[in-house]
Amino acid sequence: MSVRIARRFVTIAGSALILAALVSGASVAVAATTGTTKASLAAPTVRDVNVLVARENAVVAQLRAFQHLGKAAPVAQWEARLQATEAAQTTAEATLNADLASASSARSSTAGVLYQQSGSGTASTANFTAPTNWNIEWTYNCASFGYKGNFAVSISQAGTGSMASLGDVPINQLGMSGSGVQHYHYGGKLYLAVNSECDWTLKVVSA
Repeated sequence: MSVRIARRFVTIAGSALILAALVSGASVAVAATTGTTKASLAAPTVRDVNVLVARENAVVAQLRAFQHLGKAAPVAQWEARLQATEAAQTTAEATLNADLASASSARSSTAGVLYQQSGSGTASTANFTAPTNWNIEWTYNCASFGYKGNFAVSISQAGTGSMASLGDVPINQLGMSGSGVQHYHYGGKLYLAVNSECDWTLKVVSA
């Protein structure tokens, strides 16, 4: 999840109708951030949502102030105030998104890591024991290979080497790089076989 607030551009020649639309759009952004984002976050990050909402409301106030400027008003000063207000809003937005990314990473790291390995080229992993529901988080990068490469991962039963499940959706990629998460719904003692020309990482986690 991330929050992105559309930048608001005001020209002195803009009509009252355009300006009213900007104010309305800014107000909607405030409501969206307050409602949908807060609903899914823990208390520490909600604090940063509140900061962002305050910064957005300040932008709304600056836009509304422009509607009431007289012809002889110091427009340059108003523009400077708006730029400073939007800069503060951008900082608050970045802080919130950093918190969201950190929270997402923390959630991922708290899931039980069953096995992880990084490598290059074709390889087989050590055995690991998977629960009923588990995931493979994978990445590959073919920069060292210099061309698009294959990245395929198969799952086999430890001891027999036979395919773990006929229902598996294979990880099978062709490109310069990529990443993803594949979900599985059976357990057992397993290992992974990688077929690739590229650098790769694998992390097996309980779901």
